[in-house]
Amino acid sequence: MRYIGFPLPKVWVTIRESLEQLRISGHNYISYDHYLKLCAQYNIEEDRALFLSDFFHDLGVFLHFRDDLVLADTIFLNHEWVTDGVYKVLDDAKIKAEGGRFDNRDLINIWCEEKYRGKREELLALMKNRKFEICYELYGGGYLAPQLLPVDEHRNIRERRDIPGSLHFEYRYHFMPKGILTRLIVKRHKEIYEHTQWRYGVFLKYEGTYALVRERYFERKLTIVLDGYNKQDFLAIIRSTIQEIHNTFNNLKVEERIPCNCAQCRKSQERHFYKYDLLKRYLRAGKSEIICEQSLEAVGVQALISDIMSPRDKMDISEQGNEIHVHGNYYQQQITTGGGAVVGGDVNTHGGDFTGREKSIKSDQ
Repeated sequence: MRYIGFPLPKVWVTIRESLEQLRISGHNYISYDHYLKLCAQYNIEEDRALFLSDFFHDLGVFLHFRDDLVLADTIFLNHEWVTDGVYKVLDDAKIKAEGGRFDNRDLINIWCEEKYRGKREELLALMKNRKFEICYELYGGGYLAPQLLPVDEHRNIRERRDIPGSLHFEYRYHFMPKGILTRLIVKRHKEIYEHTQWRYGVFLKYEGTYALVRERYFERKLTIVLDGYNKQDFLAIIRSTIQEIHNTFNNLKVEERIPCNCAQCRKSQERHFYKYDLLKRYLRAGKSEIICEQSLEAVGVQALISDIMSPRDKMDISEQGNEIHVHGNYYQQQITTGGGAVVGGDVNTHGGDFTGREKSIKSDQ
């Protein structure tokens, strides 16, 4: 955590205690102006108050999304109030029956209690916020929460794994957090093809290229199959989006896998997949070929990697120390860690998943 070892001024402790007293006295939220006035009582001007707001947000004292136009003027003191408000939507029988679809009238009816009526717009903004990514706005009005989509594979999906020239890519997880696929759906919803999505998969289209992304939770992997004339570029876009999601988890262990392209594997339903990191090690060692564990044939490492590159980019691999730098329209392979917001228990908003039942929210632990 970025504040480890940070000296905590005594006045900050006092302000935190004041905020806690406000929460205990029944304030689920306060305005940003209220917060500034509280800070001013201790001679803290707005620039320092903003820094303190970030600190308290990261520490989990409150939630304040000051870069969100709708949420910037509200500081949420009561995590349970926020969580309960979100659950009212996700647990609603009508919305479940509609496969996660709802509209403003539904929200007016659901958030009808006095404690929610004045903050309906903000609660919806929280659900759409990039920290949570619980729902997105539909064309023509209304909203969709992907985690309430039907479980069964969409009826329009056809099996695409045997299409000649299709491009395959996988993520394999040591432990797969829930919500990665549903957050991907929220982030890339504009590219969903003909509403083809279900709880564990989505069919995307981009510039004449199609991508079928499936979450295989019990196998702890995410699979991507693309076909079309621009599949390398589209894969790069999808990988970049998934990387954004990965970066919101702490210490996530995940491997990127590339399928073998030997003659036997191209015909097989169970292709051998290489670890991308292993292929980089081969290149560092100056080894141009790797052995397929199924066919025992030698396969060109460069060809394996170039299969996932954009055709309009030249792959320029240069060895600098212990690093391989891939220039062009490519993305860093190391999985970095970052903080996100966790909604108590199983309710992990790092992964956009509201499946738990403990009613607490803390941010960026």
